Amino acid sequence: MYHPVDTKRSRDWKWSAKYYTRTARPAKYYFIDFGLSVRYNPEDGEPLAYPIQGGDKTVPEFQGDGLSQPSNPF
Repeated sequence: MYHPVDTKRSRDWKWSAKYYTRTARPAKYYFIDFGLSVRYNPEDGEPLAYPIQGGDKTVPEFQGDGLSQPSNPF
């Protein structure tokens, strides 16, 4: 690991940190957690959906009667 202040030094400051360019070792990206995802058909007009109840109840979707009426998720 590299040191957060000087990225060319190791975390304990004893060695030069090893690093690779993105072309030498490209990053891998993974798509995860599609359990709550929904696909909307653009031909159906404006998408409407009921808000998914999460842990944070202060978001605008949960204010007033937001849970009883579908709203635009975007």
